[in-house]
Amino acid sequence: MAKRDKNKIPHNGIMCKVFAYDMPGGALLGSGWIIYRDDGNMSHPDLFDLKGNKLPEGWYTLKVTDETKLVVIPRMVQ
Repeated sequence: MAKRDKNKIPHNGIMCKVFAYDMPGGALLGSGWIIYRDDGNMSHPDLFDLKGNKLPEGWYTLKVTDETKLVVIPRMVQ
């Protein structure tokens, strides 16, 4: 049996749904996901507007919901 390289073991994580609001007015702009990894790091939020288009990078107020999913994150992407 081949010895496994520790760097190739996948991460575990929790994917949390977030809502994105406009900073000054507080209007709902869309929703997305943030992933909290088991090593303590957090992904950048993937945010989409209400029509399904990707929101541009910017400053948004994010509210984390109770909707979560357990995920496995590969370390090597081919």
